[in-house]
Amino acid sequence: MEQSAKKSLENLLHVQKELLASAQKKRQALIQNQVEQLAQLTGTESSLISKSRLLEKALAEALNGKTLSEMAIQDEECRVLQTQLTEVVQQLKAENEQNQKLLMDSIAFVQGTLQVMQPKGDATTYTKDAVATGKTKAVFDSKA
Repeated sequence: MEQSAKKSLENLLHVQKELLASAQKKRQALIQNQVEQLAQLTGTESSLISKSRLLEKALAEALNGKTLSEMAIQDEECRVLQTQLTEVVQQLKAENEQNQKLLMDSIAFVQGTLQVMQPKGDATTYTKDAVATGKTKAVFDSKA
């Protein structure tokens, strides 16, 4: 394998490992409801994804029209790097799926809480009709 392809593959593997670490931190931030850290991690992930795309393009150019699998057949070091990259990408996919599930559960919880807090039916305190007829519902007990 050419040195430029090997270097691109190593750099891509490194970036994918950073993305995996960021996804794991994101899971902890989701669990602990740390919104600021979650926003920061999302920004970090965006820059890592951009970097990963550039490295993928550089790798494709360095392979000179060959696929990574073709190179892996010819070169043991490339095969090892490809295997490591595949494992990291699979772990990253699983971590992202878990984070997505946590987000969906959080959204469902917030929606459920909002539905419980919303008044049902005609429980509004001030309406034009209620004021005209003098039939307003008090939110607080005035005798207390």
